[in-house]
Amino acid sequence: MEEREYKVSLQASGKSIPSKVVTPMHGDATICYADPTKPESDLGWEAKMDILEMCKDSWRWQEGNPDGYKTEYSTSHEIENPRLVESGFF
Repeated sequence: MEEREYKVSLQASGKSIPSKVVTPMHGDATICYADPTKPESDLGWEAKMDILEMCKDSWRWQEGNPDGYKTEYSTSHEIENPRLVESGFF
């Protein structure tokens, strides 16, 4: 994480986030940037948030969902009356 992004993360969360500068690991990106002009020109998509707004929104979601997405049902239950449905060309 670059220093700018780290400072924005601190500001967005209002928390103290411990950090340590270390030697990059093999395979780490030497530079990372985002340019929204291609999705804007190709898809008509336009970025509506700057990096601070994005980090605040992400932090707000994380605080409201500390366990991530939860399902309202178990996916490990037995299916009642299972059946095979075939479709397509055979």
